[in-house]
Amino acid sequence: MAFTKNRILNGTEGKVYIDGEPVYNVDRIDVKVSIDYDDINLNGEYVTQHRYMGASISGTVSLHKFDSYLVELYAQHIARGTIPPVRIDVALYDPQTQQRQSVALYDVQFEEVDLGSFTNKELLTEDMPFNAGSFEVLEVISE
Repeated sequence: MAFTKNRILNGTEGKVYIDGEPVYNVDRIDVKVSIDYDDINLNGEYVTQHRYMGASISGTVSLHKFDSYLVELYAQHIARGTIPPVRIDVALYDPQTQQRQSVALYDVQFEEVDLGSFTNKELLTEDMPFNAGSFEVLEVISE
């Protein structure tokens, strides 16, 4: 299919769910799979080769601050030494293009909990970096 500007997805209708519950205050989410390689240097070769060794999943969800969701979720568990994994679903949808893409992230653990921060005369957001144990592609953009 030929490229047209109207097929570029708009992020406004994107959705995030944590353990099946919609997160309405999402400002932004970034999720990436980093692919790990080991270098292979062969005698007589000037170009380094690479061998796939695995991957890691990480991301950050940025929320408009209006509740204490993460503080409540993690406060009791941090003291006990039991950090609960969660599932995050990320769904892209654009009503103009009728295109969808969605992924499920499993065994997600948040890496930081913001206990309190602010800047005068600014709306509050909180960044929640996380890692995940695995992912599943649920829907892909069709042509």
